[in-house]
Amino acid sequence: MEGTDVVFERTEAIERFPSPRDFGDVDWAETPHWYGVGTPSRQVSQGWKLYVSATPANYISLILNAAPVFLRHGIAFKYLRSIDHLCQANIGLFGFSQVGKNLVAYLETPESSAEALTALRQWLGVSGHFGPVVPRLQQLWRGIPAFLRYGAYRGTTLSIDGRDVVDDRDDPKAVIDVLDQYALWDVVRHREAPPSRHDSPSLLARYPVRSVICRSGKGGVFIATDVRSGDECIAKLGLRHGAELPDGRDGAHFVRHEARMYALMTARGMGTHLPHVIEFSDEADASILLLERLSGEDLFAARSSLSSDVSWVDKAVDIISKAHFAGFVLGDVKLSNFVVTGSSLRLIDLESCQGVCSDRKEDMPVSFRAFGVDDIDRFTAYSMHFLLSVLFVDGAKESLRANRIVDLNELLASPPRRDAWDEFALAALKRLMGAMTPGFTSFGRKPLPSSSEG
Repeated sequence: MEGTDVVFERTEAIERFPSPRDFGDVDWAETPHWYGVGTPSRQVSQGWKLYVSATPANYISLILNAAPVFLRHGIAFKYLRSIDHLCQANIGLFGFSQVGKNLVAYLETPESSAEALTALRQWLGVSGHFGPVVPRLQQLWRGIPAFLRYGAYRGTTLSIDGRDVVDDRDDPKAVIDVLDQYALWDVVRHREAPPSRHDSPSLLARYPVRSVICRSGKGGVFIATDVRSGDECIAKLGLRHGAELPDGRDGAHFVRHEARMYALMTARGMGTHLPHVIEFSDEADASILLLERLSGEDLFAARSSLSSDVSWVDKAVDIISKAHFAGFVLGDVKLSNFVVTGSSLRLIDLESCQGVCSDRKEDMPVSFRAFGVDDIDRFTAYSMHFLLSVLFVDGAKESLRANRIVDLNELLASPPRRDAWDEFALAALKRLMGAMTPGFTSFGRKPLPSSSEG
């Protein structure tokens, strides 16, 4: 479309990986794979080991928050010494039994260990930390990637009831089955975290739900009313231990994440493009986010009446660019994420929003899945995601529902041209494709081969 000049800006930053020196005057050592901080007592040759798994996106945060807890309680620990080592361990390059064993703590005594685990559990829960499952180990708390096993602190042999037993990392349950020392296991598995400041009363006592917008096994979106003012608002509820993804993330995790994104984006100058956050509460059964209720329609619903005015799509593109300049990619951004409020747009639903400081981020739900991240950067991919939401509506959207795959070459060869919005999206898409390698031709759940003769 002549005259269209869409610019998407990119920024990058690198977060420094923590060294044991960052934790003050501590004894530490290093091996090719690990940093070790402190050592188990010489009098203790075996005991419980705690494993906390992580992803490249949250590993540094885990180290920086867990290390002070262990140091405060005199617990020796070790952690994989780089993000690359974490990735290698979690895809099984160090052996199947080592998957998820990213941070290891040596729990020598039930008393001090239980206090440390209570503090650690509280942070893991509130932060929404997640990671892969450690094979064959019992998870301590549902939805939290922390695991226990009883093993040797030195060597490969255990002394159980006066007889030697091989410390079999491939079958750690064999040791637990013959183990007579259940004290620590019982303490850490059943000890509850300290009461949250949100435990009573529930936020919903002041903002009772009046009607349902949508709901699922993870939670839902509702219209609530402030009993003091009578004003309506949006209540997003994420259930704790409702429907979960395979890695343990539940609805509460995603609502916590969204609340955090609203706070971060507002702090970085994006507040005028967002609904006002009324309150957030992390309660025993659910995480609850209360938002201002916007009175207008979203762009998907309003398209029929606004399709001749391309400025609305341009305004959405402008917000996407401003978000990226502020340090965020919006993930599952589409027409329905923008609400018309008078002459402006407001951005909603930040469940899939992420910071751009790292190329390695947690897997977020999207309407179209990008493959080939080595070929295009995340911001280009998510920007294209928005443009595809403009082009694939009505019947076209229904035809994609089964696989959500778009062949970009085929799309540009036979593009939809229903209105000015399509023309704008096609022009912007062509500009973004300049960032892609020639062999990358698909944007969807799985890659499609490049067309070739012979």
